[in-house]
Amino acid sequence: MKKKFTIAASIVLVFVIVFATYAYVDAKEYKEAVLFLNEIGIQEGMLSRSETKKVYKDIKSGNFDEPVTNAVLTKVAENYGLNIENQKAEEIYASIRTYNMLTYTKKILSEDVLNIEKGMTYKEIIDLLGETKDIGTVDEHTLMYVVDGTKLLYLKFSDEDDVCELSGKELLDTLVNAVQDQKDKNTFKATVISKGKNHVFLSCPTYELFDSIYLMIDDKTEIVFEDGTKATVDDIEGEVIATFTGGIRESYPPQSNAKKIVIIR
Repeated sequence: MKKKFTIAASIVLVFVIVFATYAYVDAKEYKEAVLFLNEIGIQEGMLSRSETKKVYKDIKSGNFDEPVTNAVLTKVAENYGLNIENQKAEEIYASIRTYNMLTYTKKILSEDVLNIEKGMTYKEIIDLLGETKDIGTVDEHTLMYVVDGTKLLYLKFSDEDDVCELSGKELLDTLVNAVQDQKDKNTFKATVISKGKNHVFLSCPTYELFDSIYLMIDDKTEIVFEDGTKATVDDIEGEVIATFTGGIRESYPPQSNAKKIVIIR
């Protein structure tokens, strides 16, 4: 009797080990799939768990023969405002990757910033945090990172070999709040990078459709201060809440027409 019990217990133990191993592998595969798909705009929740793994394997294998793959890629491309008429799933994926390479801002955590030591070169910092979009000029680089999903870190330097005089802890004090809480999908909070007589270049890396954009300003554009007082293009600076007309022209950075710009500060 004791021998039978021992055998039964051993069988149960084997099943437990097999199940635990399967659960671990499944969780690992799902996490890899989520991280990969997030990078091309397929957010967690857009697909079921099984669909997430199916789409991930379909794209990684290069097959692109799952209907759900074509459907979700089409949805992401349309959200970005990309023209994908008559394109196959593989071509849509390539268009999305190209768009993201031009507009992607690296997302990091506060803990990553804390790993920066005072005196590190900007090249060393880039190696630590990862490549991200540069919104600077020919003479001065301005690297932009999204920290904890709601704040922005800007690193400005002329040469990658320049030394950063701030520690990671000190850099955290320079973070800019960039929470997007607008209900209108065409309205977003942004920081003014530059402006001209008939356009403004905005940085908005926590916005879901793009993280920077040129908004064209014309006679129909409403420009006001936060209290509703009328303003002009010359007043546009700092932080703003912008609304665009809806159509996004394919370019880098993307372009659209400004419907309303509210100057926060």
